[in-house]
Amino acid sequence: MKIKNSGYIAKGVALAASGIVIAFMPGIISWLFYIIGIIIIASCVLMLFTSLSGGDFMLPTSIFGILLGAGFMVLPRFLSVTIPLVAGIIFGIMGISRLINASKQEKARDSRIGNGIVGVILLAAAIFLIFDPFKATALARIIIGVMLFLGAAFNFYVAYTIKKRNDGSSSGIIDI
Repeated sequence: MKIKNSGYIAKGVALAASGIVIAFMPGIISWLFYIIGIIIIASCVLMLFTSLSGGDFMLPTSIFGILLGAGFMVLPRFLSVTIPLVAGIIFGIMGISRLINASKQEKARDSRIGNGIVGVILLAAAIFLIFDPFKATALARIIIGVMLFLGAAFNFYVAYTIKKRNDGSSSGIIDI
């Protein structure tokens, strides 16, 4: 029985395209938010005009929609600053608690050294995230893009393995 590999190829292409967009073209993502915000605002302005002429039920809904569309347009910039700041604060708290654990005398020496090293690394990451959130966002974007490329490579490998099996060049055993 032959197995179709077209789904894995399609997933691989989608993951590779997403990886390229996320890692190397972040402006496209921001523009998508802007376009969605403009569409929401335009449709709600039209709804506002129609509610003024006929019924007043749509007036609060259209005003809320206009505010929602404006929020969509501000969202990419807000997230690019807020997420690294929150992550920096969390890493800072984790680093300080690790350093406190490392200073306790009742723990073994190796455990204290390990906690101290991890605490210093977490504090350094926290300082980087808090004081330069835009570079941290760019780094996270590149890491996510590379992970998507690895997912695409895996899907292409699975499609290649299925093709080899379907061609009969491997044994009839499928290892799951």
